[in-house]
Amino acid sequence: MSITRFAAIDIGSSSIKFLISHVIETNPPVFIKAADMRIPIRLGDDVFTMHNISEEKIRQIIISVAAFKNIMQVFAVDGYKACATAAMREAINSKYIVNKVFNDTGIHLEIISGSQEAEIIYLNNAVNIKGKNGSYMFIDVGGGSTEITLFPWDKVKISETFKTGTVRMLNNNVPAGETDKLTERIGRFMKKYPGTEIMASGGNINRLFSIAGIKEDRPLTYINLQKIYKNLLELNYEERVIKFRLTPDRADVIVQAASLFLHIMKYGKIKRLFVPKAGLSEGIIRQLYLDHRQNRHK
Repeated sequence: MSITRFAAIDIGSSSIKFLISHVIETNPPVFIKAADMRIPIRLGDDVFTMHNISEEKIRQIIISVAAFKNIMQVFAVDGYKACATAAMREAINSKYIVNKVFNDTGIHLEIISGSQEAEIIYLNNAVNIKGKNGSYMFIDVGGGSTEITLFPWDKVKISETFKTGTVRMLNNNVPAGETDKLTERIGRFMKKYPGTEIMASGGNINRLFSIAGIKEDRPLTYINLQKIYKNLLELNYEERVIKFRLTPDRADVIVQAASLFLHIMKYGKIKRLFVPKAGLSEGIIRQLYLDHRQNRHK
């Protein structure tokens, strides 16, 4: 039995995520998590208000990446990829940070576009649930942006990014009309491709799905989400942490996430969401494995 190991670093607007997975090279391959970590460094708090990342948060990035490098060495990974998304895309000092991360840790950090982010998340993750007409759409809500990716029956992929996310919402930094543009576009897609199934991703929707207590192969309905949102609003910050066992950095933005998904579902006339729990980190791992396999067979 052949086993390879790969690592992913995802520097987002809300947190930095780190994942190492064993890949059992069967047909199809089996991915088993070996290490999974989330560091709550809210880069979006800096970027969406001051347009740059503070020296203190740069220091936290360096410490985190250096620690991840040590863990990767312990696991003897066969490859890694480190990506940064919305906050780093918009930070005016992002190039400085990329250079400093490399000089201090030896880790190459790549700032990826919204369309690249969507492609890594979705094209490298197997999806078995399809709509009545063979179409499906992914909606990924992050801290700084929302990516929608439509896979219609005619196979012509459409991917778009919108500057609306939970950290932006929390800080009242969503550009005017951006959420309306998002819902208008989703509504147009749903009208053109009726019967399209919706897949939702992101840490917050994963947690909302867990709170709902639904089996993994079942959808989260609009009514389910409405009830959870109402429960969240009835509690203060501390009560949400305790009742739902939320991490402190999740207990505020999860309300924003529930609100945004409800808005999307209402105006897109979407009655249910499937939550495959496959995010950017998992997509990076799959991409690394596919590239490794392809290079090995050249």
